[in-house]
Amino acid sequence: MFPKLPRAKILTTIALISLVGFAFLHLKHLNTVTSINNFLINSTRIDSSELRKIITIPKQNQSQVLHQEFREPLTHHDQEVQRSSVISSDLDDQEFGETCHTLMGGKASQSLIKESINQSAHRFVYDWINNSTLGSCDRYLNSKTIPFIKEPVDKSEEEFPLAFAILVYHNFLQLEQLFRVLYRPQNFYCIHVDASAEETFKQIVQQMADCFPDNVFLATKPVDVKHGFHSVLLGEFSCMSDLVGISKKWKYYINLTGEEFPLVTNLELVSFLRRLHGINLIDGAHTYVFKNRLPKVLPMNLKKYKGSTHFFLNYKAVQFALNANISHQLNVSLAPFRSTCESFFQVLQFNSKVYFPGGMSANPSRQLYNDTGANRHKDWQNNIKNCISGKIQREICMLGVQYLPKLTHESYGRKLVANKFPWKFHPLAWDCMLVWHHEKVKKEYLTGKAAVHFDEVINSPYVKYGRTVDGF
Repeated sequence: MFPKLPRAKILTTIALISLVGFAFLHLKHLNTVTSINNFLINSTRIDSSELRKIITIPKQNQSQVLHQEFREPLTHHDQEVQRSSVISSDLDDQEFGETCHTLMGGKASQSLIKESINQSAHRFVYDWINNSTLGSCDRYLNSKTIPFIKEPVDKSEEEFPLAFAILVYHNFLQLEQLFRVLYRPQNFYCIHVDASAEETFKQIVQQMADCFPDNVFLATKPVDVKHGFHSVLLGEFSCMSDLVGISKKWKYYINLTGEEFPLVTNLELVSFLRRLHGINLIDGAHTYVFKNRLPKVLPMNLKKYKGSTHFFLNYKAVQFALNANISHQLNVSLAPFRSTCESFFQVLQFNSKVYFPGGMSANPSRQLYNDTGANRHKDWQNNIKNCISGKIQREICMLGVQYLPKLTHESYGRKLVANKFPWKFHPLAWDCMLVWHHEKVKKEYLTGKAAVHFDEVINSPYVKYGRTVDGF
């Protein structure tokens, strides 16, 4: 028999064992934490002394945290607390807000514009240092840097969930801020991390997604995406397949890259998409220009169309793209050529005989190409001298401080997403857009209404000849 030990010694022994176990777990994760820390330091303009540590989000009890924070019905008191948390955040910086509004108004002095362009650091980055020791999902989800929205504004938003696919390969901090802006608990999010991305980037994106086990995940079959090639389409297929598999509730599939910014709130987007009644939003024109980028003959002798890689597709259209025989035939036919990703959905959408859900009910005229311009804000320029930001990529101007008036006034209510908005180019421009977007969300929680409805698009020939879908 074992000798009977005093109670105090037993308790002391248990405490020592627990302490040794904690130290072991800490050492086990130390290398991962350090590598993620170094990764973030090397990929941002933030002072490296401010990024000594990085949050590690424990996987235990994640589902419980999510259900507590995002899924349980809120009482009237809880709703008031939620609205207060949206209204109160780090984005409510009055002095900075005034600077942004001056720039957005288009009347800023040249000295203010120049000073704003030269700002090299972002203002609203989550405090990874102080939160690293208590880096639980609970603390992360409740941070006020850029608040996560935990409750829809109204029933119409709640009952119209969306599916987002974000294709990324670098710059976690931009992705994390974009995700905060986009997130709503009723939506679904597939993050396609490029197969060639750094392992540390994949790890930290996975840690973020783990805090949302019900509706956020990484693509299960990531692709090594090459711009302009068939792999772009395969990346979309990867997220589409996962999203169709995870839920049948969502209404539209929306694809984004990591360097874009929404020019609408989720409520405004839902308000607009409801009015489309299932019609897809895809730009495209019958083209003979890029003959060497497409096969001479398409299956079913379909007409050739080309457009952008951006689209809004209803749920049934995504199922059709993944499963229909003509979709498989078209995919095989286009695979060896350039610009597959700019033609696949356009061919399905604009050939009426395909009966693509949400596609055209009649073969379109060229006018329809212009009517779908709501999809993206892009400033196409083939000469850098015509680019007001002074920087161009693939014939598209990079968005910066000089574009703030266009984005918040000319494009607001006409365009859905701003394209070519790199996080490191003009940090202040991105931060101003965060403030602008947050102010719109605050107003929605106070009024319960969306501010814009995209009447020009709804009344366009594109929508007139679109094929509506049951369930909308």
